[in-house]
Formats: sequence, structure tokens, C-alpha cells
Amino acid sequence: MNEAAKLRALPCAYDQIEVVVEDRPQSGPGRPSRQQLRPVQVRRYGLKPTLRARSAVIPRKRQEAACFVLLTTVPTTGERAHSAKEVLGVSKTQHGVEQNCAFLKDPLIVNSLFLKKPERIEALGLVLDHKESL
Repeated sequence: MNEAAKLRALPCAYDQIEVVVEDRPQSGPGRPSRQQLRPVQVRRYGLKPTLRARSAVIPRKRQEAACFVLLTTVPTTGERAHSAKEVLGVSKTQHGVEQNCAFLKDPLIVNSLFLKKPERIEALGLVLDHKESL
């Protein structure tokens, strides 16, 4: 019973673990008699886990996984403006940039990073650019 509780308590972001404890009696060796039931020699128990999808959580997790961080100094308005899609396409072809900033795409970093003001985002970009040149 203790193992079933441990299994139920496992953290799982996408599924809920349901556990049923099954009784698995074992009889002795030999062919059973037609007149009487076989006596149970050993009573063993087994766990039967079942995963149930958390349908309320999955869309949010899917949206978090689709998040892509892109830091750039390319303007969004004016003569030299480019769309985010164009900048992303160029960024994807620059393997050095992709490798040096790969840690930013880690969900642990991205999900905990929240910068509200454009000045702070720009400052973070400058810090990362400085780190890259060291």
C-alpha cells in the first residue's frame, strides 16, 4: 500500500497516475481437484498503474513549448524594419548565434524570464552579447 501511495505522489505535468492494488493469490503445485478449491499458499499483491491525461493542462503546456525567444536589435518600424518571421529565418541560418544562445531556449530559463519593459529586454540583450564576446 505504501508503494501505491508513492506512485500516486509522483509529479507528472501531463498525466494523472491512478494506481489499483491487485490481490494475486498463488496456489501450490499440482493439478487442482474437481471437488474442492485449491488452498492459497501465498498471497501477493501487485500494482496496476493507469495514466489519465490532464486535458486542462495539455493546451497550456503545448503553448509554453511553442514559445520562442528572439533577441535582436533589428527595428520593427522604419526604413530598415523587418518582421519577426524574417529575423527568425536569418537567425536560424547563423549557427554560431544559435549555439551560443541555445540556453535561452531552455524551458526552465524561458518560463522563468519575464521582462515587461523594452529597456529591460534591450539590457538583457546587451548583457548576453557581452557574455558572447568574452
